[in-house]
Amino acid sequence: MESTEEPTEEPVGGLEASITVQAETGWLEYYQAAADRVLEANPDSTIELMEVASFDHIDTLDQTDATNPDVADLFAIPADRLTNMAGKDLLGALDAHAIAEQAGGWDDFDAGLGGLFVADGEYMAFQFNIETLIVFANEANAEAEGIDLSQPVEMNDIENPAHILLPAFDAWFGVALTNSADIDLLAPEGDVFLSDLTKEWSELEPEKQAAIETLYNYWALNAENNTTLFDADAGWGYIDEQFTSGNAGVLRIGGPWETSGMRERTNDGADLGIYNIGQITVAGNPMKHWQGGWGLAINPRIEEDADQVALAESMIAEIVNPEFAEDLFRALLLQ
Repeated sequence: MESTEEPTEEPVGGLEASITVQAETGWLEYYQAAADRVLEANPDSTIELMEVASFDHIDTLDQTDATNPDVADLFAIPADRLTNMAGKDLLGALDAHAIAEQAGGWDDFDAGLGGLFVADGEYMAFQFNIETLIVFANEANAEAEGIDLSQPVEMNDIENPAHILLPAFDAWFGVALTNSADIDLLAPEGDVFLSDLTKEWSELEPEKQAAIETLYNYWALNAENNTTLFDADAGWGYIDEQFTSGNAGVLRIGGPWETSGMRERTNDGADLGIYNIGQITVAGNPMKHWQGGWGLAINPRIEEDADQVALAESMIAEIVNPEFAEDLFRALLLQ
């Protein structure tokens, strides 16, 4: 998902409708702020948040039907449930292109996950939390350092630690490395939580061992070169300095909302390249920030009310509003 850096449009106004919106506990504050922005433009409408876990909500919908009052008008769904739910008439059609235009942030919406939320020629959900991080490259530095960006760059192959600037000291970014091997940091198992990091080393799958060894080797490389990358207080300054044109920094990960800041360090963008997060590999596996794609969908029971649909679409646009993207993704990660 490459940011277009176009201003986000104001929420659609003048609507008179009421909708309910499913939200995880950790999303409530962010969702309420999004709802307030929508309602500021639509004072005659109401948006009620329904606090319920996404999978619990999906199970209720799947086991009953779309008319159930315990099912929200707007809710999150995993991408792998789309076909089945659409086939059972549990999802309403959306004007995804209009939402994307209102929200901003896509050069080619259909080329990403958004284009896959289609059933029978209609968009049945809007992409929510996939491709949240991208790889920024200083292509001038890459050429000077002899790094070939026509193919993914393997963490184990770099000789200068600045060639890949991974803020592993910040869990929000560090999970991109552990996710490359599907390492469970904290996974629910019945009434308890389990973690791969509490297992005996011999119990870990080879790819998980390889990812952890890669992280250790990356730390060791930084330690040998006396960098401050693993210093939570000084790490960001080091990353920014190295990524500036004329230094050794080549690749770093971040969100599309950071593009303007990256331009400042790359000769007003002349040296800046933007790549999928998989441009960096960990022991041969591409980095990934999320373990699966999610979408925002509407209940088909509101399809006949144009204002309800428009209010739901405006709420979606505000939830994914790039201006507040960092707040959203922190809410998703820290829930």
